[in-house]
Amino acid sequence: MKGLNEKLCNMKFGSILDIATRDGAFIKRLVNNLSGYDEITGIDISNEGFEKAEAEFAGNNKIRFQVMDGCHTNFPNKYFDLVCISNSLHHVNDIPALLKEILRIKKDDGIILISEMPADGQSGSSLTHALIHNLDCLIDTYSGVYHHQTYSHKEILEFISDAGMRVEDDFDDLEVNLLKNESIAKRVDKALIKVNKWKDSENYEELHKVAMKIKENYNNYGASPAIQYIIFAK
Repeated sequence: MKGLNEKLCNMKFGSILDIATRDGAFIKRLVNNLSGYDEITGIDISNEGFEKAEAEFAGNNKIRFQVMDGCHTNFPNKYFDLVCISNSLHHVNDIPALLKEILRIKKDDGIILISEMPADGQSGSSLTHALIHNLDCLIDTYSGVYHHQTYSHKEILEFISDAGMRVEDDFDDLEVNLLKNESIAKRVDKALIKVNKWKDSENYEELHKVAMKIKENYNNYGASPAIQYIIFAK
């Protein structure tokens, strides 16, 4: 994401927290683009993905990973200079609690960085990715796993405003990466395979309709990463 990367190149932080870090992909972006940092902690509610993350940053003693709920951390008050959460707001079932905790653990002059796939504004090839995500949300939900549909720009800003945070900068950004395009294209074919497993379910017709919409959009426009809504707040 060119816009975000350019912003990060002019920033330097002491302590950084990445919430819902999974395999550390967003930490990799920070490491590759920030002008400097002292330490980065990645947390998630499970250690799934930590093996890949730890392998990625093997030998870097400034980065560590911990299993921890972002809504209820054990970090001291006003500890972090930068708190990040990327593509995970819609995985959190209590966003007000999460944002309250972020305000508690960030320094008074600390920065909050949110990167989220917005529900609105997706079109053409980026809509293919957004539709695939919508299908995954539905399948997870019908499987009993909490996975909310993504939020609109307006809804995300309302969460931030209600938490008492102040937006310093916000913009849409787009990942230009041919390898990621190929990765998303592979998921198009897998969509119908996933849905076929639900043939005997009352939800099959709804899921099949989304899968066919994915295929149609891909045939018309191809596939690329969805637009990301980037917010810097305090």
